Amino acid sequence: MSTKHTPTPWTCDTQAIYQPPLGPGRGPVMLASSPTRYPERDANMAFIVTACNAHEALVAALEGLLPMWGSGIKEPHVEAARAALAKVKS
Repeated sequence: MSTKHTPTPWTCDTQAIYQPPLGPGRGPVMLASSPTRYPERDANMAFIVTACNAHEALVAALEGLLPMWGSGIKEPHVEAARAALAKVKS
């Protein structure tokens, strides 16, 4: 799929995830909402926003670190980092 997601940073309130206004005369962009209240809703919305906002920086950090470790290193954490990056890139 070639369509890109709405640019970050995103934020959330008690009912919706949205992109804050990007400039004068432009309102927020609603990304998702959940009018139904359930115990985990607010925590789930905050988790989604945190993960999405950190995504690009985490990918860049892994891309910078993995070449320093080399392809021959088979440590579990390095292998997990390679697998995570491959999953994101697929």
